[in-house]
Amino acid sequence: MRELAKVDASLAHVLGYHFFMLIQAHYKGSREQQAFFYTETAKHNWFWGNSSNPLERSIMGKKAADGANVSGKKGFSSGSQDSDMLLISWNDDVSGGFHVGVVPTSRKGKSS
Repeated sequence: MRELAKVDASLAHVLGYHFFMLIQAHYKGSREQQAFFYTETAKHNWFWGNSSNPLERSIMGKKAADGANVSGKKGFSSGSQDSDMLLISWNDDVSGGFHVGVVPTSRKGKSS
């Protein structure tokens, strides 16, 4: 990344976040999730975007039967326009606890 940043800092930023988001499964996921995301990323040549920031509390979520319902506005989302997978984060609207998840970037959201 440092060598690339010497020539194009913005490209190095996006590529660095791609790798940093991909390895989040290693830090926060189960062994099954790690195997799934690493294998599928290699198989489908996924590019990862970043829409996670533990300091930004503008995204709130609530547990749901099939995961979580998440809503809010994000100040930035590095590489998301061109990504296949997007690492997202939110705070639980009841406990305030910090959570991380992954969604396909092409997934359509629902309005409430």
